[in-house]
Amino acid sequence: MFAKFNTTYQYQPGGSLPPDAPTYVVRQADTELYEGLLALEYCYVLNARQMGKSSLRVRTMDKLLSSGFACAEIELSGIGSQQITAPQWYGGIIQELVSGFQLQINRRSWLRERDDLSPIQCLNEFIETVLLIQIQQKIVIFIDEIDNVLGLKFSTDEFFALIRHCYENRAMKPAYRRLSFALLGVAAPSDLIQDKHYSTPFNIGRAIELQGFQIKDSEPLVKGLVGKLNNPQAVLKEILYWTNGQPFLTQKLCWLIVNHCNNSTEFCPPQEGEERQWIEQIVQNQIIKNWEAQDEPEHLRTIRDRLLCNTPKSTQLLQLYQQILQQGTIPAQNSPEYLELRLSGLVTQHQGSLVVKNPIYARVFNLDWVNQKLALQLANSKIVATDLTLMFAGIVAFTPEMLVNQQYLDIVQQNWQQMRQYCQQFGGQVLKSFENGLLFSFESAEKAVDSAIEMQKALAIAVTNLLKPDKLLHQIGIHLGEVFFKDNDVLGKGVDLVAQLHTQAEPGGICLSQTVYDQVKPHLQVNVVNLGQYKLKDISEPIFLYHISPYHPVLSKNTDNSLNFPSYPSGAVPLDSPFYIEQTALEMQVCDEIRKPGALVRIKAPREIGKTSLLLRTLDYAARQGYHTVSLNLEQIDDIILNDLNRFLRWLCSNVTRQLQLEPKLEEYWDEDIGSKISCSLYFRNYLLKQIDTPLVLSLDEVQYIFEHPLVAKDVLPLFRSWYEEAKREPIWQKLRLIIVHSTEIYVPLQLKQSPFNVGLPIELSSFNVEQVQQLAQRYGLNWTDYQEATELMAMLEGHPALVHTAIYHLSRKQITFAQFLDTAATPSGIYLHHLQRHQVTLQEQPELAKALDIVINSHQPISLDPSMTYKLISMGVIKQLRDKVIPTCELYRQYFTSRNSKL
Repeated sequence: MFAKFNTTYQYQPGGSLPPDAPTYVVRQADTELYEGLLALEYCYVLNARQMGKSSLRVRTMDKLLSSGFACAEIELSGIGSQQITAPQWYGGIIQELVSGFQLQINRRSWLRERDDLSPIQCLNEFIETVLLIQIQQKIVIFIDEIDNVLGLKFSTDEFFALIRHCYENRAMKPAYRRLSFALLGVAAPSDLIQDKHYSTPFNIGRAIELQGFQIKDSEPLVKGLVGKLNNPQAVLKEILYWTNGQPFLTQKLCWLIVNHCNNSTEFCPPQEGEERQWIEQIVQNQIIKNWEAQDEPEHLRTIRDRLLCNTPKSTQLLQLYQQILQQGTIPAQNSPEYLELRLSGLVTQHQGSLVVKNPIYARVFNLDWVNQKLALQLANSKIVATDLTLMFAGIVAFTPEMLVNQQYLDIVQQNWQQMRQYCQQFGGQVLKSFENGLLFSFESAEKAVDSAIEMQKALAIAVTNLLKPDKLLHQIGIHLGEVFFKDNDVLGKGVDLVAQLHTQAEPGGICLSQTVYDQVKPHLQVNVVNLGQYKLKDISEPIFLYHISPYHPVLSKNTDNSLNFPSYPSGAVPLDSPFYIEQTALEMQVCDEIRKPGALVRIKAPREIGKTSLLLRTLDYAARQGYHTVSLNLEQIDDIILNDLNRFLRWLCSNVTRQLQLEPKLEEYWDEDIGSKISCSLYFRNYLLKQIDTPLVLSLDEVQYIFEHPLVAKDVLPLFRSWYEEAKREPIWQKLRLIIVHSTEIYVPLQLKQSPFNVGLPIELSSFNVEQVQQLAQRYGLNWTDYQEATELMAMLEGHPALVHTAIYHLSRKQITFAQFLDTAATPSGIYLHHLQRHQVTLQEQPELAKALDIVINSHQPISLDPSMTYKLISMGVIKQLRDKVIPTCELYRQYFTSRNSKL
């Protein structure tokens, strides 16, 4: 007879367990960490991923809180990134401390008062004068995901030195005796501190070793098997044999077994004593077999990537692991490669030797696998790599002195970051960086040339009208030929040739070797000039060179720094316009999302913020990936269609069919008996999506027009939502990627209290910053050299894209002086009259909204408003939120509405 099964008992493979999780297994590390922190020792848990560090932290923190401690956690993955600056990073840590300990302080004001201090000095002072003063209890600060510091662009050695400093302060300052730290992550101490002159907290802290689950401690795991198996103890023993107690794998295998029993009509297992064979079959079929495809949540692939993507050490790690497989064990050492292999989680230390962690790893990462991967690694270190396309992008007229000039250095770094993005976009990789440029490789000559053209185009636009732009341009050379990879370096005549090749290009131009030109000639869409034969240094034979001329977006050839004036800025910024200001992170986010099967992106913002401009570039990116693209604008539909669900859905299907250049077959799929929504879905699923072999990106712009027709909207919007959800279950729907674009201003006349459509990835467009305003002014030919005008423009407009474009356009045409602009911007004679009148009309139709705005406008500090009023005014774009309070979006609105609203 089976015991009663606990239906609420759930195993959890992946993620941290809550403190009261019934499947939590208490280990020796739990006792050591709790007792160490209880004694206010500094502790650190540096171990492989998915060994239960975060669950240990959650449970220990809960116990300490129950013991009267004050605790807070700082998860560095939520703070640090490659884009963050040191002040932002340290400011983020301070904010986490403020939130975690509920400190009574205004962080922004406190930091502003200390803007003469370095970030680390601010954190030091904050701990001593705020944290230790306001919190009189014993304090433990948990810092998780500590290895995230390795991805930052600045050194964090001072951060670890500060932790050590807090410990040393105990001798002189008693308050520090109440403070302790617990550091958790996947890194060796030697990796975390680069400059060995800094003091380390790791030699005064207590190292906590996380071991796998032991059978004697695993009673919580048995409880979940009771009622499903008549011999749960024997089954758990076999589970632990396969996993050796590795927490993630153990939880996952328990979950697989329970799930197997729930879905199987067979006895589990059929007879006592057959547990070993039965468990092995589950392990083989559901974990080991096709492991790369079945590895969800990801675990085995994480180990694989830790070995293979650790480029400087991959060969050493594989060779070391090969020895373990061949010999069974090898003596453990404290050298970096031994520690790194242990951090991968693949091996463990047992009685002074390294052994494979468990039988699952041994079967997945077996000797055949490691020999194959090692052969590839070694091949890259000694064999000629043929048919590799190299590209070198070098700074024009480079001198070492340029690196001393911070202004030039900043621009060079921006250029190189832009180049890396285009390289990645075209499937390339950066092989090596030099003082004067970057060396790239590409899968094909065609991709290399396409990438180079886009790079030079973007850089030409970026440097338009800067002083001495030749100093900021790059020359690019591209060659297809032999190279050697040895000891993680790239060598050979191919490298020498491409490095010389780039010097033959004009500033901003691209020079191709004969081998590249032969490959790309049939595909090139730009003019190429034959430069004839050239004799290059250390290259035995002369080679033919070909040249692609520089891109000239704005500068006229017959005048010095003159400008071809653009058309009036209205509507979306064209794809080839030099006046589009990139929002790289946002654009990459959208492009990354539409590559995901079944993606849905929702772009919403007030009018004139740049929604359609972003959409154009997303569709262009999709087309370059080989995707089908269909773009529909609901502003172009007659009201008679928007008022009728059946006609609207037929219009949708018909237009998608035509843009895909397919034969219309609406009548074959439209069935009145099942309704227009199902008919539309069937038409997409069974016809349109089956006719295409690459993803379809369907964009719907100006979707707010359908919001005005609630009877249609209440059916159409859930239909789009259902397609998005169906993609999670049906592969055919994964071909469809939806982009929904709408203005939020429509919420006001429709009295909407929330967005009618809240699924998918929401994209919130941001305003320009002062650097982007300065950049746009330079592209328009304005000689703003000291940021004064850009700063004043920001003060008036707060970076509103359309308003900034309009102002700079008029200033570049010399139709108005800057002083006149500031004086008249908010008046009926100013350049924003129609924009401001549109908002005024809306407010006249909504007296309560006008009164609410009047309160905000006339307040000299942020205030709280009724949530409904806040939502509508933010949707209009006339106010913005600061935490739980609001202020006018910009000074322009404050000035204009100050007198106007009082008359309403």
